[in-house]
Amino acid sequence: MVLVEKEGNIDVVHFLNDRINALNVGTIKKTVIPLLEQQNNRIIIDLEGINYIDSTGFAMFLQLMRTAKINYCTLKLCSMSQSILDLFSTLQLQTTFDLYTDRGTCLNSF
Repeated sequence: MVLVEKEGNIDVVHFLNDRINALNVGTIKKTVIPLLEQQNNRIIIDLEGINYIDSTGFAMFLQLMRTAKINYCTLKLCSMSQSILDLFSTLQLQTTFDLYTDRGTCLNSF
């Protein structure tokens, strides 16, 4: 369901399903929060293939960002579909998160 790859010194998280919702948020947090608890860590969450995020998913992203800031980590999101990007914009989260169109651009931003 949740995979973590290393790209140099950057952890890249991606998903094997197409939804982030109340059913899988707990599993995602168990994987990602320990990465964010390592001070100064760099994490990319690759949302390629994600077609749906419910309110629990958006709350999770806010929690992940708070955890990242507390531990001086850098958290970036990439590869969103247009519908997911529109949801981030509707919720005015596009200014809260660093959003990138693809993984390569996101990796190069470090």
